[in-house]
Amino acid sequence: MKNSKFLVLLFIAVGVVFTGCKKDNTEVSGNIVAKWGIKKTVATTYTGSEKGLSVTDTNFKDNDWIEFKADGTVTFSDNGDTDQGTYTYNSDTKKITLKYTGDSSSSVIDVKTLTDTDLVITEEDVYTEGGVTYKTVSETSCKKR
Repeated sequence: MKNSKFLVLLFIAVGVVFTGCKKDNTEVSGNIVAKWGIKKTVATTYTGSEKGLSVTDTNFKDNDWIEFKADGTVTFSDNGDTDQGTYTYNSDTKKITLKYTGDSSSSVIDVKTLTDTDLVITEEDVYTEGGVTYKTVSETSCKKR
């Protein structure tokens, strides 16, 4: 299930090409409470400041989705395998804080676009090993169902 959580988190977070700053052309005007079908993910890796591999995935099915509920719960479906947790959404900072059921840690995800029909979320995963910093920047594009 940990691999599934990683994949779902990757879908949720799967990456945008890192530019070092946020773009001003984000649109956040809709309501996050909805069921969102995952349509596309892009993940880009970095070693230090050097850009590495960028992977795009558009091979999503009807059973790949995220549902944010009004009661603060969230359900993820990865090829029909579901996982649940809780979330908070701060519309001022445009950030979602996610916590999977059974996990003690949480993840913070940026909302790049939120309209009545589209949700685009991004996340950075950064870690250092042997004095080298590694990063994956992920972007996930969704359509409201």
